Amino acid sequence: MTITDAILQRDVMAALDAPAIGIAVHLGTVTISGLVSSWSEKHAIEQSVLAVPGVRDVANEIEIRMPWDAKRSDTELASAVRCALADERIQCVVDDGAATLSGLVETEAQREAAAGAARQVPGVRCVENDLATHRR
Repeated sequence: MTITDAILQRDVMAALDAPAIGIAVHLGTVTISGLVSSWSEKHAIEQSVLAVPGVRDVANEIEIRMPWDAKRSDTELASAVRCALADERIQCVVDDGAATLSGLVETEAQREAAAGAARQVPGVRCVENDLATHRR
Protein backbone atom coordinates (compact mmCIF):
# COMPACT_ATOMS: atom_id res chain seq x y z
CA MET A 1 0.00 0.00 0.00
CA THR A 2 1.33 3.40 -0.97
CA ILE A 3 1.28 6.15 1.62
CA THR A 4 -0.31 9.37 0.38
CA ASP A 5 1.54 12.65 0.76
CA ALA A 6 -1.12 13.89 3.19
CA ILE A 7 -0.71 10.86 5.46
CA LEU A 8 3.07 11.10 5.25
CA GLN A 9 2.93 14.79 6.18
CA ARG A 10 0.73 13.97 9.19
CA ASP A 11 3.16 11.20 10.27
CA VAL A 12 6.19 13.51 9.96
CA MET A 13 4.42 16.26 11.91
CA ALA A 14 3.61 13.78 14.68
CA ALA A 15 7.19 12.48 14.77
CA LEU A 16 8.71 15.95 15.00
CA ASP A 17 6.27 17.66 17.36
CA ALA A 18 7.93 20.92 16.29
CA PRO A 19 5.28 23.46 15.27
CA ALA A 20 7.93 25.99 14.18
CA ILE A 21 9.18 23.64 11.44
CA GLY A 22 7.41 23.75 8.10
CA ILE A 23 6.74 20.42 6.40
CA ALA A 24 5.76 19.89 2.78
CA VAL A 25 5.54 16.52 1.03
CA HIS A 26 5.57 15.67 -2.67
CA LEU A 27 5.79 12.07 -3.91
CA GLY A 28 7.50 10.92 -0.72
CA THR A 29 10.07 13.73 -0.65
CA VAL A 30 9.74 15.78 2.52
CA THR A 31 10.83 19.41 2.53
CA ILE A 32 11.51 20.84 5.97
CA SER A 33 11.98 24.54 6.62
CA GLY A 34 12.23 26.97 9.49
CA LEU A 35 14.80 28.43 11.85
CA VAL A 36 16.89 26.68 14.49
CA SER A 37 19.82 27.86 16.59
CA SER A 38 22.37 25.08 15.96
CA TRP A 39 23.61 22.58 13.43
CA SER A 40 22.92 19.73 15.83
CA GLU A 41 19.26 20.79 16.10
CA LYS A 42 18.98 20.95 12.29
CA HIS A 43 20.61 17.52 11.94
CA ALA A 44 18.41 15.95 14.65
CA ILE A 45 15.26 17.15 12.86
CA GLU A 46 16.54 15.76 9.55
CA GLN A 47 17.30 12.37 11.13
CA SER A 48 13.85 12.27 12.76
CA VAL A 49 12.21 12.87 9.39
CA LEU A 50 14.31 10.19 7.70
CA ALA A 51 13.19 7.69 10.36
CA VAL A 52 9.50 8.07 9.45
CA PRO A 53 8.30 5.11 7.36
CA GLY A 54 7.47 6.16 3.81
CA VAL A 55 9.94 9.07 3.61
CA ARG A 56 12.00 8.65 0.45
CA ASP A 57 14.13 11.80 0.52
CA VAL A 58 14.52 14.97 2.58
CA ALA A 59 15.13 18.49 1.31
CA ASN A 60 16.49 20.27 4.37
CA GLU A 61 15.89 24.00 3.98
CA ILE A 62 16.16 24.74 7.69
CA GLU A 63 18.28 27.79 8.43
CA ILE A 64 20.56 28.16 11.42
CA ARG A 65 20.28 31.52 13.14
CA MET A 66 21.32 32.44 16.61
CA PRO A 67 18.98 34.65 18.60
CA TRP A 68 20.19 38.23 18.25
CA ASP A 69 21.35 38.47 21.86
CA ALA A 70 23.21 35.14 21.69
CA LYS A 71 25.07 35.68 18.39
CA ARG A 72 28.76 34.92 18.83
CA SER A 73 31.69 36.45 16.97
CA ASP A 74 34.02 34.26 14.91
CA THR A 75 36.69 34.82 17.59
CA GLU A 76 34.35 33.52 20.31
CA LEU A 77 33.38 30.58 18.12
CA ALA A 78 37.00 29.69 17.36
CA SER A 79 37.79 29.69 21.08
CA ALA A 80 34.74 27.56 21.86
CA VAL A 81 35.62 25.07 19.11
CA ARG A 82 39.19 24.92 20.44
CA CYS A 83 37.85 24.03 23.91
CA ALA A 84 35.50 21.43 22.44
CA LEU A 85 38.28 19.78 20.45
CA ALA A 86 40.90 19.52 23.19
CA ASP A 87 43.44 18.25 20.63
CA GLU A 88 46.36 20.51 19.77
CA ARG A 89 46.95 18.70 16.45
CA ILE A 90 43.72 20.14 15.09
CA GLN A 91 43.49 23.66 13.75
CA CYS A 92 40.23 25.52 13.29
CA VAL A 93 39.42 28.49 11.11
CA VAL A 94 36.03 30.17 11.60
CA ASP A 95 34.58 32.46 8.94
CA ASP A 96 31.06 33.83 9.33
CA GLY A 97 30.14 30.98 11.69
CA ALA A 98 31.50 28.24 9.43
CA ALA A 99 34.28 26.18 11.06
CA THR A 100 36.94 24.45 8.97
CA LEU A 101 39.02 21.80 10.73
CA SER A 102 42.48 20.86 9.50
CA GLY A 103 45.40 18.84 10.78
CA LEU A 104 46.33 15.21 11.25
CA VAL A 105 44.69 12.68 13.58
CA GLU A 106 45.32 8.98 14.13
CA THR A 107 42.00 7.42 13.12
CA GLU A 108 38.80 8.02 11.18
CA ALA A 109 36.92 7.80 14.48
CA GLN A 110 38.97 10.73 15.86
CA ARG A 111 38.32 12.65 12.65
CA GLU A 112 34.56 12.17 12.95
CA ALA A 113 34.55 12.85 16.70
CA ALA A 114 36.30 16.18 16.14
CA ALA A 115 33.72 17.24 13.55
CA GLY A 116 30.92 16.16 15.87
CA ALA A 117 32.38 18.16 18.75
CA ALA A 118 32.67 21.28 16.57
CA ARG A 119 29.07 20.88 15.36
CA GLN A 120 27.84 20.88 18.96
CA VAL A 121 29.26 24.36 19.63
CA PRO A 122 26.34 26.81 19.76
CA GLY A 123 26.61 29.33 16.93
CA VAL A 124 28.60 27.14 14.53
CA ARG A 125 26.57 27.11 11.32
CA CYS A 126 28.45 24.31 9.55
CA VAL A 127 31.69 22.32 9.78
CA GLU A 128 34.06 21.51 6.93
CA ASN A 129 36.13 18.51 8.02
CA ASP A 130 39.48 18.70 6.25
CA LEU A 131 41.25 16.54 8.85
CA ALA A 132 43.55 13.85 7.50
CA THR A 133 44.27 10.50 9.15
CA HIS A 134 47.51 8.54 9.38
CA ARG A 135 47.54 5.74 6.86
CA ARG A 136 48.64 2.46 8.38
